[in-house]
Amino acid sequence: MQHRILIAEDSKPTRDALRVVLEAEGFAVDDTGDGQEALSLLNKAAYSVCLTDLRMPGLDGMKLIEEVGKRGLPVSMIVTTGYG
Repeated sequence: MQHRILIAEDSKPTRDALRVVLEAEGFAVDDTGDGQEALSLLNKAAYSVCLTDLRMPGLDGMKLIEEVGKRGLPVSMIVTTGYG
């Protein structure tokens, strides 16, 4: 079974770099720059992991994690940030 990863990151260069690395390791990767779209994707498809930025416009990483928990979505969440 191929693991599917969702990247929710508002920085396109960061999203693209993560995608290249993860696909080279054999993962199926989807990405979005928007937390609300990430939540929609998580509701529609099964992902093993969601990498989310802490700070994004609209629905940020912490709110995304809260929504995933409320909905009982079976995905591991990893939070990244470029802020100190």
